Amino acid sequence: MNKHRYAQLLYGKVIYIYETELKKEDLYTVFSPDIYWIDITGQKCEVGYITEFKEGLGVVFTPPKEETQQIIAHENISPMLLSLANAVAEQEQRLVKLESKEQIK
Repeated sequence: MNKHRYAQLLYGKVIYIYETELKKEDLYTVFSPDIYWIDITGQKCEVGYITEFKEGLGVVFTPPKEETQQIIAHENISPMLLSLANAVAEQEQRLVKLESKEQIK
């Protein structure tokens, strides 16, 4: 199967990138259906990038300016949200390890 990259957007900014073999419509099996995702497979896009819709081009991703990156790195994140993000990251690492073991067999 092919790997896909999806960006989670919030207020026009990429806040999370998820790589998986799931199709976009199946992301709700892992995440809340309220989360807005864009398929960024094959595109240069990282956490913190700013999104903008441009007529004739669609959604365009641009890196944040230097001072914006520093603000993003120091934003206050609630402990509960940070804990949840860590749990999701750990789960993703476990899934990647399991997928690797299955491919070796």
